[in-house]
Amino acid sequence: MKTLDVLISTFGSRVQDISNLLLEPIEGVRYLVGHQCASNIDISKLNFLERRDVFYYALESTGVTKSRNYLLNKATSDIVYFCDDDIVLDVDCFKTIVESHSKNKSQVITFIVNDLDGNPRGRYPNSESNRSYANILSVGTIEISLKRECYESVRFSEDMGAGTDIPIGDEAVFLADCIRNDMKILFVPTVICSHPLESSGSSVSETSVFARGVAFRRVFGWCGWFILLPFFLKRAKLFTIDDGMIKSFFIFVSGFNFK
Repeated sequence: MKTLDVLISTFGSRVQDISNLLLEPIEGVRYLVGHQCASNIDISKLNFLERRDVFYYALESTGVTKSRNYLLNKATSDIVYFCDDDIVLDVDCFKTIVESHSKNKSQVITFIVNDLDGNPRGRYPNSESNRSYANILSVGTIEISLKRECYESVRFSEDMGAGTDIPIGDEAVFLADCIRNDMKILFVPTVICSHPLESSGSSVSETSVFARGVAFRRVFGWCGWFILLPFFLKRAKLFTIDDGMIKSFFIFVSGFNFK
C-alpha cells in the first residue's frame, strides 16, 4: 500500500480551521501542516495537534510557495497531495489519489475540484488525458498530487504565489518545470475536494494581469511571443481591467518581459 503525505499550508488564525478539514485517520496517510505568521496563536488550543497523524511546523517565512517547498522537504511518503486550509475533502479522496498513482506511471496526477455547490470550478476533459504546456495554465495547486521521484527534485518558484508580488501562476510554472524534467502529467476525471468559487486567482487586477504575463513567460519561454496575442484575445476575461483591453495587454506584455 502506497503512503500519502497531505501538505497543508495555512496562515495566522486560519490554522484554527484545520480541524474542520481533516478526515478520520487512515493508515498510511499523514498531514503535514506549515503554519506561517504563527506567533500570535496559542497552539495549545489547536485540538488537531493531539492526532498522531498530524505534524505541525511553525514557519517564520511568508508566501505560500515557501511553505509548500518547506513541506516538500519534510515529506517522506510515496505520494504527496497539496491541500489548502479552506477546502472540503471528498471522503474517498485519498483512496482515489493512491489508487490512481498505483495504476499509472505518471509522476504527476491532477484531479477535479468542485465549488461548494458541487459544480466543477473550471473546464476539465471528460476522460483521462495527458497534460502538456498547452493545458497547465489553469491547474490549481489543490488539484495536484506527486510521486516521490517528482517531489524530490522539483520546487515552486518562491517569488510567485500568494503572499508575493506575483501572486498567481506558480502552479503552472511548477508543472512546466516537471515537464522540463521529463515527467509525465496525467489528468484523472474524478472529484477529490470542493473549494469556494472565489479565490485569490479569480479576481482581475493590474497585479493579476502582470502575474499572468510572468507565468506565461516562465512556462513557454521566448517561444511564447508567437502565441502571446492569440492567447490574450482568447482568454480576454482573465485580463480585462476597468481601463480597457489595450492597457491590459501592455501590462500582460510587461509581465512577460519580467525576469
